[in-house]
Amino acid sequence: MKTHQVIYNRFLLLTQQENLVDSDLLAPNADFDRFCRTVFVNWTPGFPSLRCTNLGFNILKKVYQVWQVPLDGDTNLVLNSGTLALKLHQNLRTPYYLNKNNFYVFSSETALELEMANRDLSVWCRMF
Repeated sequence: MKTHQVIYNRFLLLTQQENLVDSDLLAPNADFDRFCRTVFVNWTPGFPSLRCTNLGFNILKKVYQVWQVPLDGDTNLVLNSGTLALKLHQNLRTPYYLNKNNFYVFSSETALELEMANRDLSVWCRMF
């Protein structure tokens, strides 16, 4: 089963809990395509991105354990670099969220690799 489908199934199980009152979790409660378009940046069936939107990050951090990796350097270069964005898409097999100061991953292995690369995404992409 693909990563996106696993995430969607886990989300559906969470929304079926009777004590669920969090409106953020109910927001994208729709079919699989709508869910993925809401949770992941630029998601299409032909380009299954794992980069989370802000809402997607807030939803997934309630479903999965998340690791925060503070980034050293200018993250605007990372956010605006098409090459680096493509490498992240190619190398990461779990969802991730990137903001100005931090890189959030849903994999302890990826977090450890980033720490070994001195929290530099471009070095990490070359190493792994």
